[in-house]
Amino acid sequence: MNIGATIVNLRREKGVTQEQLARAVGVSKPAVSKWETGQSCPDIQLLAPIARYFGVTIDALLSFTRALPREEADRLVKEIPGIFERDGFRAGMERCAALVREYPDSQYLKLKVAGFYTTCVLHFREEDRTEENLARFREYALELLEEILSGGESRYWVQAKGIAACCYMQSGDYDRAEAYLRELPVPEIDPDSLLPALCLYRGDWEQAAAVSRRVIRRYGNMALQGMVTLLRSAWELEEWDTVRCASEASGTLEEMLGFRTGTGWHYKLLLAMREKDKQAAGECFERYVETLVAGICGEAEGYGRADGHGHADVHGEADDHGQVDSHGPADVHGEADGHGPADVHEQTDVQKDDSPYDRSIRLAGPGNTIDRKDSILILEQYRLSFGTEEPYRTLAGTGAYERGMEKLRNAILRQKEGGNGA
Repeated sequence: MNIGATIVNLRREKGVTQEQLARAVGVSKPAVSKWETGQSCPDIQLLAPIARYFGVTIDALLSFTRALPREEADRLVKEIPGIFERDGFRAGMERCAALVREYPDSQYLKLKVAGFYTTCVLHFREEDRTEENLARFREYALELLEEILSGGESRYWVQAKGIAACCYMQSGDYDRAEAYLRELPVPEIDPDSLLPALCLYRGDWEQAAAVSRRVIRRYGNMALQGMVTLLRSAWELEEWDTVRCASEASGTLEEMLGFRTGTGWHYKLLLAMREKDKQAAGECFERYVETLVAGICGEAEGYGRADGHGHADVHGEADDHGQVDSHGPADVHGEADGHGPADVHEQTDVQKDDSPYDRSIRLAGPGNTIDRKDSILILEQYRLSFGTEEPYRTLAGTGAYERGMEKLRNAILRQKEGGNGA
């Protein structure tokens, strides 16, 4: 509630001075000035006279609405990242809590604030990117989600359970995560399995194409997630033929769908390093960078795009059939790795042991809307990672490594200039 701003607007619309308003309601001019600058609020007994003077209701004077419209909730939540970036972690958390307190009945707002956890670390200032702060936000998100699930509107339960499962996975509470995942509905018949055929029978080619892209996007995304899991598992199990085949398949699938995570090239790079083929590793690194830049800068093309500009599911949003596509929070490199975010003050998995660090960026999907500021942040973090972490720094000095890093630097410069990073 910002009654001061409301009084300023109403006074200007009416064309009266602070002194005239003060005289009309029986207060001093400095009192009105303090209302308008937010230093104080009118006494409750003055609300009715002030409202009558301006010809509005007390509800209008207090900016009161019975229910927060979804569009307004979206607008309010959209402001949160900037607060974390500009004013720091504490201010961002306080703003989240203030919004929920102001609209305690808005389950949708609680869901949106909790869903911000999936990408919140991207907007933390450098000094705020700690495991402790991420855990604090996760705990707060879980409080909101449990409130929704304990008595909120049932239409938000599926999304709330999906985000909660991601939070519990990140916190290490795998049993609770599994419990929520098992509660998510599995439709006996997916309408999208039959709708494309119906459109073909009708000869509705535009709708057939749109539905087909939606099907490809959804199930292709699931297939890519499966590839990531298979690659990680196969590496840990030392099933090198599986890693090699899955790397090729991952690249082909990404190319078709328009996703650009670079997972396949990352594992090809690791295989080449394992086989001590530095030249091949360098070539894979260069292709890996090209893929990342295309994905982060929104240049990915493929059949998975809804209309060439479709949106992938992010922030724990449900798709048209209630399916949740949440991937946990981005870590300090802008990645959701499924293994918990790395602490910025400690070594990553790659540094601690030679196991592959899942570098796939779920944010870089078909039509995903990563704004320019986030793109620059993610690219900068990759640049830092490639310059300091294994296996990348082993390639330093090779021609392919230098070309890859140059492409990354050029992408950052072009993003800063407002262009694309090709």
